[in-house]
Amino acid sequence: MNDQKNTILALILSAIVLFGWQQLFPQKQRQEELQRQGQITQVQPAPQATPGQTPGAAPVAPGAAPQVPAQPGATAPVEQKSREAIIRSTERIAIDTPRIKGSIALKGGRIDDVSLAQYHETVDPSSPAIVLLSPSGSPQPFYAEFGWISPTGAPVTLYPYALVSRHGKPQAVNYGYILHEGMIGVLGDQGLQEVKYDKIEEKKNLTFKATNAWLGITDKYWAATLLPDTNAQVQARFSSGELGTAKTYQTDYLLDQQMIAPGATGVAHARLFAGAKEVQVVDDYEKQLGLNRFELLIDWGWFYFITKPMFWSLDYIFRLVGNFGVAILIVTVLLKGLFFPLANKSYASMAKMKAVQPQMQALRERYPDDKVKQQQELMELYKREKINPVAGCLPIIIQIPVFFALYKVLFVTIEMRHAPFFGWIRDLSAPDPTNVFNLFGLLPYDPSQLPLIGAFLVLGVWPLIMGVTMWVQMKLNPAPPDPAQKIMFDWMPVIFTFMLASFSSGLVIYWAWNNTLSVIQQSIIMRRNGAKVELLDNLKDAGRGIKGLFGRITDVFKKKITQA
Repeated sequence: MNDQKNTILALILSAIVLFGWQQLFPQKQRQEELQRQGQITQVQPAPQATPGQTPGAAPVAPGAAPQVPAQPGATAPVEQKSREAIIRSTERIAIDTPRIKGSIALKGGRIDDVSLAQYHETVDPSSPAIVLLSPSGSPQPFYAEFGWISPTGAPVTLYPYALVSRHGKPQAVNYGYILHEGMIGVLGDQGLQEVKYDKIEEKKNLTFKATNAWLGITDKYWAATLLPDTNAQVQARFSSGELGTAKTYQTDYLLDQQMIAPGATGVAHARLFAGAKEVQVVDDYEKQLGLNRFELLIDWGWFYFITKPMFWSLDYIFRLVGNFGVAILIVTVLLKGLFFPLANKSYASMAKMKAVQPQMQALRERYPDDKVKQQQELMELYKREKINPVAGCLPIIIQIPVFFALYKVLFVTIEMRHAPFFGWIRDLSAPDPTNVFNLFGLLPYDPSQLPLIGAFLVLGVWPLIMGVTMWVQMKLNPAPPDPAQKIMFDWMPVIFTFMLASFSSGLVIYWAWNNTLSVIQQSIIMRRNGAKVELLDNLKDAGRGIKGLFGRITDVFKKKITQA
């Protein structure tokens, strides 16, 4: 296998994976994510609690073990009220901090009014703050509740419980394998448990017994999680129910019983994390409270060992330079330096491969019909010249996990949300907002909204820059002798340009910058190893080819006009 085939294989594999990931995150949902960028939930009816009754709680027979108030059964929907009206109609304790605004309902121990003052629905700082929790009976119920459960009977035996309940499924939740949204928890020795909304609808109930546990409901950027004492034995549960035609979702736990003597008191300690999944905050909770791998509340993905160090590096440099886009550029340079020894060997091997091209061609001509003999002679040639035919694709193979790690960081960390670069890039986690198909905004329409072909009409300035840098990098090497390989190399930059056009602009900027550095690095190393850098010659050949293509197109139009 020669170097060109290895490179092609690596590119094709990466293209397949990229395209697969893109299909797992549908275009429509990406557009919704851009438009709203906040917690968007469907309007669903919610149950109303009668005085002294917890919503969803079922009667308990004397002597029977109690259960945490469950999801309500299928009942007729009730009339909804506005969120503000419900909050005004109940007694509450106000919450007013620089980071969180809201209130706690005095009746029922519910935390059901939380807004995140530092986060807004769009990049406009005057847009509404993100509303995380809302009371039951409002259009978007999502709340936490803490209380005691007692079986009927004279002895007072109380079971502390806590729950997080959501009525209705968020709209932008189907991220496939890219990101988890739904039920989440680390339940002692049973480890991380992630259950999506559709799965819990199918299972109805999942129960666990664990110590050193936490559990809750997570969105892309926000979460509400219960944090029982790390030494407590809990009966934890993920569940789903129905309210009319609406779905409801709940995570809860029940602690061991407490016997309360007449005139005595009982105490239960409980904590709730409700807010933005900031990396530093989540890590601090884990350290200060001794929580069991609370860092997994953020979905770092399969490349965890790369993804989190990648974030740390970007965040550290951001604190020095004040711009995440600049931090991406600097981290790319550092990665180039880190992998320089490997790249040096790889490009040196490529230079040697170029030097023996005439000998390789002679072997193919000498044994045109004996592929086995041809391969044996090629291996002998590589051995004599100390060439590693696989070395050429190593930089690309190494770049793939780094690329996915950066993709994950840009996609899941709230620190990247609404992080600006320069010029028109106001959100590095969102695609480039410009589009060549409406002349970068000069024409007053959105090509991506056209039926059938709209998904293919997304191409901004930075994806174009990335495509050009990738094309230049391809032209740094001599054209493959195989016509099929040449066609593949010629079209690869075009394919990647359109594939990456709807990805995060931060990722596209990284790829363009990385290509530019690779061109400079490869040119220097190849020149040092005595190989001719054929970039200018290949660019001239490409220019002549493009000129010839336009010439033929012009001739066809002239012929049509003459015939008319």
